[in-house]
Amino acid sequence: MGRYNQKNIHIDPSVYQHPADRTASDAVRKSEAFQKALGLISRFGIEKEIHGLYRACYAQITPSVSPAIHEMLKEAQEMFDVPVIPDIFLERTYQMRVLLTGVERPVVTVSSELLRQMDEPMLWGLMASEMAAVKAGFGEIKLIEWLCSTAGPLLPAGIAASLKVLLKNWHRYAQYTYDRTTLIAGGDFNRAVRFMLLGEAPAGVLDKMDFLDPNNRYMKQCRSFLSEKDLVANTVRGAGAVLSGGDFYASRYMELFRFYHSDYQDLIEEFE
Repeated sequence: MGRYNQKNIHIDPSVYQHPADRTASDAVRKSEAFQKALGLISRFGIEKEIHGLYRACYAQITPSVSPAIHEMLKEAQEMFDVPVIPDIFLERTYQMRVLLTGVERPVVTVSSELLRQMDEPMLWGLMASEMAAVKAGFGEIKLIEWLCSTAGPLLPAGIAASLKVLLKNWHRYAQYTYDRTTLIAGGDFNRAVRFMLLGEAPAGVLDKMDFLDPNNRYMKQCRSFLSEKDLVANTVRGAGAVLSGGDFYASRYMELFRFYHSDYQDLIEEFE
């Protein structure tokens, strides 16, 4: 399936977590609103209730249902030194999405359409990146994100509003970390970029492109987009990225390209 050198390694988040993601997640965790929200979750047992809700609403992908997926999870647990394997649930929807939430009992929901679009190596990349996210503490932040999005108006005054911008900013840079872990798990840059752009372009187009070639068409397009000198256009686009909680694919591609050409593989070897 394209495992990283087929070796048992225990990779620390310091290798793959993007610096901007780390800064943004620290800002979220240090906020007073975040601490208050954590207190509410602990006080009312909300994480346990969420787990029960998922069991009631979605089909759980158990080892007997899909031994292959759970074998991937076990390998990813070893690779990223994760203490617990999350429960996996299937959400039947035509939207392509995946959601991690929880700390003590992390849960990952995967949409049926996303699974339908993936081949086996891509599915491995997805499972591995979610396990790396568990190790990096994403489940805690996404638990708060879930609470604010579903019960924001019912929370004490100021909690949801105070966290809104912080969470969107974190969500934007967390994508860089997800991209890095997909690359590390699969060891194939082109496949990692195709995974990133899944659903954004016809598969036939993506399969024919060498994303490592610095002169490929998409690289030229990204460079042109990111070097735009129009101040108003850049301001509008930058504000849109912050408010939407997602960064441009051009930025993610260029960040991953730089990471690929860094010394990350040497750092990984230190954990073997």
